[in-house]
Amino acid sequence: MQAMAIRRYLQPSPTLRWHPWAPLVAGILLVTVIFALGAMWGFSAATRMAADERAYVGPSFARMGAQLEAARPARAVVDSARSFDAAVIRWARQTEAERSLSYRLRVSLEDALFGLLRENRNPRRRIDLHDAYRDAVTRNAEYRLTNLSGTASAWQRTATLCEEVGRGYDSSGQLETAAAAYTAVLGQKITAQQLAPLSGARCD
Repeated sequence: MQAMAIRRYLQPSPTLRWHPWAPLVAGILLVTVIFALGAMWGFSAATRMAADERAYVGPSFARMGAQLEAARPARAVVDSARSFDAAVIRWARQTEAERSLSYRLRVSLEDALFGLLRENRNPRRRIDLHDAYRDAVTRNAEYRLTNLSGTASAWQRTATLCEEVGRGYDSSGQLETAAAAYTAVLGQKITAQQLAPLSGARCD
C-alpha cells in the first residue's frame, strides 16, 4: 500500500503543469549557479587586487635595481624602464575604466567584501589603496622621466641597444601607448621620443 502511494506521488498529476519535484530541482540548480557565479566573482576580485599590488609595488624594486645594476647592458636598462611604463599604462587604463558607473560599483563592492579581511589584519594602518597606488604611479612616472630617459647617465647605455638586440626590434607601438599614459598621469605632454632608447624605437 505504501509502495503504491509513493509511486502515485512520483507520478506527475494531470492537474499540475510541473512535476512535484520540479521546485526542488530548480532550487538546487539556482543554488549551484549562485555558488558558481560567486566563486568566479571572488576569484576575479582576488586576481585584480593581486595584480594591482604587483603592478604598483613592483616598479619600486625596479627603481633600486636600475641604480645598483649600472653595469648591465642596454637591454637591461630598457627592461627596467618598461616595468615603469607597464605600471603607468595600467593605471591610466584603470582611471579611464573608472569613468564607468558599473565599474565603480563593482570595484567598490569587491573592495568592501574582499578587502575587509585584509583591513582587519592591521586595523591601525587602514589606508586608501587607491590614493596610495596613484601616488606610487606618479612617483614612478617622474622617476622614469628623470633617470631613465633623455640625458640621464643610466639611459646613455641605450645608445647601443640595436647592437645588442639586432635588426627587427620595434617598440614604437608600446612607446606611443606609454607616452599617452604618462601624459594622462602627469598632466603634461609626454612624447614617445622622450621615452625611446637613444638608439631609437626601431632597429632597422
